[in-house]
Amino acid sequence: MRFERRFESNHPASTMFEAHRDGLSGFGPRLSGVRAIRMDSRRDEGPLRHLQHEWTGDPSALPSPLRYIVPSVLFRWQDTTTWDADRKEAAWRVSVPHMGSMVGLDGRHRFLERTGGSSIHVEAELSVAFVSRFGGKAANRFVTKLFGDILADSVTTVEGWLAES
Repeated sequence: MRFERRFESNHPASTMFEAHRDGLSGFGPRLSGVRAIRMDSRRDEGPLRHLQHEWTGDPSALPSPLRYIVPSVLFRWQDTTTWDADRKEAAWRVSVPHMGSMVGLDGRHRFLERTGGSSIHVEAELSVAFVSRFGGKAANRFVTKLFGDILADSVTTVEGWLAES
């Protein structure tokens, strides 16, 4: 499942880029569906910064009947991201360790200047083997909406976090 989202911000692209790159552990727990984010590793190579985070999700993001079915180990996922400060882009991969290759989300954020602020373009490809096999279109829409909501929430949350800083 491929999806794209665009978000507008009143902050410059460089500010939004740096806040997303450097502030994830700080603003992340404010995102709906997220309890905690921990940085596991960081490596800098010139304009590139390679980061790995472990996320802990909140079961409340799921519809109530699913909260009792989905095991707690599935509420942990990892993201590996390469941030390019020169291009104001981030290429990332999200995986759920306890699901192996059954779930994967690969994508890219691009932070672009616009008059009065910035535009954030997100392109992502979600692969969920069991959804494709058993869940059909409704499950695909649900999973895409869940990730889309987290992405949209991140822009609003970062703006609030920046206002407090």
